[in-house]
Amino acid sequence: MIRFLRFITVCLSVAIGTLLIGQLWMVSLDTASLIDAGRGVLFLLVALGLIGEQRLGLALSALICLPTVVSTPLSGLTPLVVSAQYALLSASLVLLLTQIKRERATL
Repeated sequence: MIRFLRFITVCLSVAIGTLLIGQLWMVSLDTASLIDAGRGVLFLLVALGLIGEQRLGLALSALICLPTVVSTPLSGLTPLVVSAQYALLSASLVLLLTQIKRERATL
């Protein structure tokens, strides 16, 4: 179950990164769109980290989702990207808490 949920987080991170970078072709090139594309690159890099078994990728994926969660009404992102970031944030936090709980049980 945990591996499947981790695979879902990898897929979500790749999808979000691809969508954020792909928006460069759909919107005008301004500072906000370039920052979103930069965040897309971060999502793709974090997806590589999520393939492993460590907690750093989970913490980073939750961390880079926070700007969208905090400023959803102000962001110019599509609802699909925002929903995917909410899903990635919740899945990352669940996995992070599960992994911490499992490590404390083995101590």
